[in-house]
Amino acid sequence: GDLTYVLLRQLRRYIMDVESHTLRILYGINTQSMGSWKFEYPELACKDVILYGAGGAGVPLYRFLTETCNCKVVAWLDREPEGKDMECLHSIESADKIINYKYDYIVIGVEGENLAKSIKQDICTKYNVDTDKVIWRKPEHTSVFACI
Repeated sequence: GDLTYVLLRQLRRYIMDVESHTLRILYGINTQSMGSWKFEYPELACKDVILYGAGGAGVPLYRFLTETCNCKVVAWLDREPEGKDMECLHSIESADKIINYKYDYIVIGVEGENLAKSIKQDICTKYNVDTDKVIWRKPEHTSVFACI
């Protein structure tokens, strides 16, 4: 009955989690970046932007910025860029490269608000960036596994 379906859903979810882990470890494919993402950054149109964050939200945000937003991504930075080039299929530079670029905004590409606040504070403090130039908005994200 109902218990059978519950157990089957749990098994399916477990299998997807294992496969997701395998894809990440063996092939550098981050399934967190898959699914449906919605971003709202109308102020970035025709602006030079640094994308900060190459984790699960970074890849779909990069796609949004380059394909939909009509802005120019002058750099994609991350606190720990090692190995993220292959994961993102794009050159990812260290956060300290912020000082090498001319930009209008730095957009933080993470899903969680607390992490975004921490990153913003870090950027503004370490690199003397005006807080108005560092922006983050919570994206709408529906996981590729949401139906499981």
